[in-house]
Amino acid sequence: MADGHEIKAMADCHVPVLLAEVLKFMNPQAGKNYIDATGGPGNMSRAILKASCETGRVLTIDCDPRAISIQQSHLDEFGERSVRKLANFSSIESVARDEGFIPSDGIIYDLGVSSMMIDNPEYGFSIQ
Repeated sequence: MADGHEIKAMADCHVPVLLAEVLKFMNPQAGKNYIDATGGPGNMSRAILKASCETGRVLTIDCDPRAISIQQSHLDEFGERSVRKLANFSSIESVARDEGFIPSDGIIYDLGVSSMMIDNPEYGFSIQ
């Protein structure tokens, strides 16, 4: 069973595959609101926050408490610009409304599986 440090180490190694393409398409800007609806370890949210200068905000949603915990170490430096919520992306409308992210200037759903999930048996995935 992987402990919190092992899971964080796996997340630190995770690189979103389409990061450059997402940033190009989304074009994050200062003062805008963005939503990462399937936040995972927070690497996509981090890139959006960096690209949106000092006033862009990101709401990061994930249904995995481990992911929310990992996001803390990746996103705390952004202070109030980074809002993290434990929820399923199906609740995006109510979560976004409650957190002041409506209207939003860009939303990303990364519906794939990460290597962090495959490498950790606690997630229940396997490759045969």
